[in-house]
Amino acid sequence: MHIVFGLHLDGLKPKMPRTAAGSVTVGPKGMLDVLETQLGLSAATPHPSEAPLSYLQFLREASSPDRFFYRSLQIDQVNVARILLDWREQWYEAGWDGTFPNDVPARLADMAAVERIAKGRGPLTHGERVQQVAEALAVRQTQIQRVELHTPLDNFPYAWQRVLDALPWVPADGLEPTPAGPPGSDLELVQTRLLAIANRNVDRPSHPESLQGDRSVIVVKAVSRDLSADAIAEFLLTSGQMEGTLLVAEHGGIILDNALERVGLPRCGFQWHSRFRTATQVLKLVLALVWEPVDPHRILQYLLHPTGPIPRWVRSRLADAVSEAPGIGGPAWVDAIHGIGQTQRETYGAQEAEVEQLRAEIEYWLGGDRYDPVTGAPLEALLSRTQRVSAWASAQIHTAENGAEAALFAAAQAQAEALSTELAGLRSEGNEPIERLALERRIDEVTTEAPDPSTYEEAGHARATTSPATVTGPWPIVIWWNLAPAPTAVSYPWSRRELGALRASGVRLPEVENLIRQQSRDWLKPICNAKEQLVLVVHDDERGMHPVWTQIESLFRGFEKVEIEPMLLGGQTTLGPLKVPARLLPLRALPVPRRWWSLPDRGAIARREVESYSSLSKLCDYPHEWVLQYAARLRAGRATEVLDGPRLFGNLGHRIIETFFQTHNDWHRIQDADVLAWVEAELPGIIEREGAVLLAPGRGIDRQRIAATLERALVRLLAHLRSAGVEQVTSEASGEVPFAGRHLTGAIDLALILGNGQRAVLDVKWAGESYRSELLTENRALQLATYSYLKKNLDENEFWPPGAFFILSTGNVLASDKSIFPDAIVYQSKDGGGVADLWDRLLLTYDWRSAQLENGQIEVVTAYTAPDELSVPPDTGLRPVNGGDPYDSFMHLTGWEDSQ
Repeated sequence: MHIVFGLHLDGLKPKMPRTAAGSVTVGPKGMLDVLETQLGLSAATPHPSEAPLSYLQFLREASSPDRFFYRSLQIDQVNVARILLDWREQWYEAGWDGTFPNDVPARLADMAAVERIAKGRGPLTHGERVQQVAEALAVRQTQIQRVELHTPLDNFPYAWQRVLDALPWVPADGLEPTPAGPPGSDLELVQTRLLAIANRNVDRPSHPESLQGDRSVIVVKAVSRDLSADAIAEFLLTSGQMEGTLLVAEHGGIILDNALERVGLPRCGFQWHSRFRTATQVLKLVLALVWEPVDPHRILQYLLHPTGPIPRWVRSRLADAVSEAPGIGGPAWVDAIHGIGQTQRETYGAQEAEVEQLRAEIEYWLGGDRYDPVTGAPLEALLSRTQRVSAWASAQIHTAENGAEAALFAAAQAQAEALSTELAGLRSEGNEPIERLALERRIDEVTTEAPDPSTYEEAGHARATTSPATVTGPWPIVIWWNLAPAPTAVSYPWSRRELGALRASGVRLPEVENLIRQQSRDWLKPICNAKEQLVLVVHDDERGMHPVWTQIESLFRGFEKVEIEPMLLGGQTTLGPLKVPARLLPLRALPVPRRWWSLPDRGAIARREVESYSSLSKLCDYPHEWVLQYAARLRAGRATEVLDGPRLFGNLGHRIIETFFQTHNDWHRIQDADVLAWVEAELPGIIEREGAVLLAPGRGIDRQRIAATLERALVRLLAHLRSAGVEQVTSEASGEVPFAGRHLTGAIDLALILGNGQRAVLDVKWAGESYRSELLTENRALQLATYSYLKKNLDENEFWPPGAFFILSTGNVLASDKSIFPDAIVYQSKDGGGVADLWDRLLLTYDWRSAQLENGQIEVVTAYTAPDELSVPPDTGLRPVNGGDPYDSFMHLTGWEDSQ
């Protein structure tokens, strides 16, 4: 068997891997799998989180106040376990046997004490597995005939050196970089000088050396990584050098792949690993729902997530309810549950048992018990949820549409199983409950990064790699894209005394200077293996520059440069030495705002069968909004629509008033103190069911202000009703009545019957007293007119019931006279007209606007479009409120105005 082996060959490889019968190209992970299989040492691969979580248990067992990790373990257990496990991993790879002499420094002695507990328990570290292989090779044979090393033997950890010493290995050609550029070229000069400095054959020159500019070395500079990637993709497309080009991208290669795809070239297979894939987010989302108080934003995140244990169409319905009334259990939520059951029966033919089963699922995931985040949740409840997520993910694997999707669900199942194992271990130790922060830390630990299933290697792609160290052979063109700063510095977390003790104990850790020198030589490999042309792509980065670029820039001047943004902004048609054509696009002015939209033939918009106050208001004043909302059915994304602010406060006020009158037939005689006590007892439940955003940290002042406002408002409302002689109050009196050949629907906030039999309507608003006074003065209180029309027709009465506004924030009643409410603030209409006159004007305007829409003409009423002769309504019709003020348009569009 022939093996091509290198430290960095587990990822993208610059050359086509020789993987066939008897031949394989592998990195450390693949090599270990091959050796363990041939030596009979194979074992089940644990989840990546199993090792740190197991090691955490060993640390807890060994912990005592005199241990160096004791105090840190009290603060961040999982992170401490991961850091110390990394120490253990490095030591075993460097030859540690798990013990230290008695005279070692305290930290090493503590680690040895932990190791005495951990030895033989939990998953083996990579280093332990390599040591096992080395020991097995001393007594067993393999079928490996030759190992071709693409990494110098001295660069391997000591444990791997032991393994390789037992195998027949040879160094690969080109293992040590040598200049490959054309003699006398800039490329050869750069390669020779860099190698000489790396080999310490020459001193660093005091002045930069001039290049002749023969285009063998090209430097591309850009601010945008997307622009530079587009330029490289166009270069590969136009140059026809795909087969002879090697792409090197240590970071962000997915951007380069996307650019290749945009110009029609095959993707190289750069991956973007993320822990935020849809399937692997489900576990964290469902466990975030167990904490109190109810968090509507988190609930909406779960409901709008692309996948989850509850069917997507069900979550969409529930998301509408949470968006409308932030919470669980309110009327909107109950209506949604009822509607879901109806859909199951009528659309899916579900039996009653299936309906109840789905309701139970909804209750399990979104209802049920919630726990204090500080005192914690019982492990049994968390374990049950985790196991159900695992079962759900397992079922999804078998119904996935492709292998990539199945792999994501497999990752989701693996992380749920890993968390189940950890929680079960904690439960068996009696460590419960578990607080939210500790749980989230463990979830983060099991949530491993997963690749993007939509990105993969395509046939015929340019060869590419993510590691400069893999470039061990010459290439005609080498493009090193995104020379980004090195992510971390090379160093050890141990003192000199500790390092000395480690090496004296047989832990053969390389010197930091050797690691830095090794890394620097690896960076030279793609540069020195360019035979004809080297293209370096550098981006502006506030963190600095890649060390190899800093060195090149200090040693040479006179590069052939391509500065993408200045060239494009300067109107150049070719990107310099890359010879990439830049297409000039003509400048186009933004469209001029138009007062009218005209629909094509047969684009008429018919009248709706049922209208309401909200729709009539939009149709009269802002017909383009009416078209977008009711005809086109456009709406903002629900993720941004968790109700808050004045609209929410107004809804809570409506609910407290509605609930009060539904439960208090004796409201005439109730005392103010009893009213205040009732609001104090009832409001918290209403907020939890319909306004849970107010339960979030930092909203305490809002809750207190709303509670105080509503307590005072309800007392004031009852005083107004008593002074008016009201005998009967009906809250949310709804109905549907004939209107202009069609129908009008609505719900009257408060329908009143006085002692003398007279009817009246009261519209409850949170605020906006100044705005309502203007409506009354201008005789434009269309909502009061709509309520009055509804009540008149519902009662089959020829008289128009008078209407008034009640403002919750001030406790005032606003009316056009004092005929009903003697304590009202009066705003008489300027024209002396009443409700009937306003309604006649509305009907004229309704017919006028409807005729426009039926002819395909839509007026866009904003401050940026001037009205014309077509904008003028009939003489007695309703005119725009204030000529199309943008703020007023915003109030109508968002519905903010309706709740004021």
